[in-house]
Amino acid sequence: MFNNGKLDVRCGTYSFEIVPPPPPEPPKLEPPKLSDLNCHANNEFGDRHPDVHRDSQRSFAKEFCQNDKVFDSGSKPDLLVKANVLDSPSLAQPYRFEVSWIDGCQTTESSQKKGEPITGTPKVTCFSLMEENFKNCKWKSCVCLVT
Repeated sequence: MFNNGKLDVRCGTYSFEIVPPPPPEPPKLEPPKLSDLNCHANNEFGDRHPDVHRDSQRSFAKEFCQNDKVFDSGSKPDLLVKANVLDSPSLAQPYRFEVSWIDGCQTTESSQKKGEPITGTPKVTCFSLMEENFKNCKWKSCVCLVT
């Protein structure tokens, strides 16, 4: 393939040059920040389930948030599933806690800690997010991490 050339058409000469497009602009990255809260539908996890016990939720959230795993785009999710011992075995409601990197997410930080997902914001912790999610019946994400 030619990048340039000329063509004589008897009444004049036309010339051309193929110019490659400019390289794409790098994505504009933002530092991690909290997203808006969004509730799950009350039947999203089945038609019927027992109530979530505040003390069990709090205890399991503390257990889940003990490790300070560092996440990046290649990290596997961190997951804890526990059954509430206060429920009868036939009604035992599993409590599911999960933190994962959102596929394709890019931010100014190459990684985020589960314990303090927004560096320099010590009030935003794994536990505080799990508590806020429970109190508000919602889920929340910190740019690349979702709880």
